[in-house]
Amino acid sequence: MRVSYRTAETLDAPGVYLITIEAPPWISLETFQGAFAEMRRRMHAERKPPKARSLRVVRFVERLQNNPGTETLTFKELCRRWNQENPQEDFSKARTFERVYQRTANIVSRQYNTEVEHEETPELRRQRARMQKMDERFRERAEAVYAEAIETN
Repeated sequence: MRVSYRTAETLDAPGVYLITIEAPPWISLETFQGAFAEMRRRMHAERKPPKARSLRVVRFVERLQNNPGTETLTFKELCRRWNQENPQEDFSKARTFERVYQRTANIVSRQYNTEVEHEETPELRRQRARMQKMDERFRERAEAVYAEAIETN
């Protein structure tokens, strides 16, 4: 069985990860589900994407916090400004506004900065060993060229 992932690059789902499982037909459902669950765990996948309102909160906070011309605002002030600009989606408590921002920003950050955990396979170990040898050879050649350049001057 082979499990992999890729990023979908369509207009409907830009930057969404897709999991692909290739398995022979005799693989049990439990094994198949386990492979899928393990890949989701490695990708730090959430059960569902953030709501549109939550994403708007993140954009709003990031826009105000990353504006070089303004001072850093408290979440109480940010919540007040949000409620002024979005009366139909207001927050009754600044703490709730802050939690929505922090949870959603964390999810969005993971989606775009995903560090997928890769299992240490024999092939991966061979590739790393090859790369280390190449690095050593390059370093040795660079040192030799440098030493020769110093001797000639």
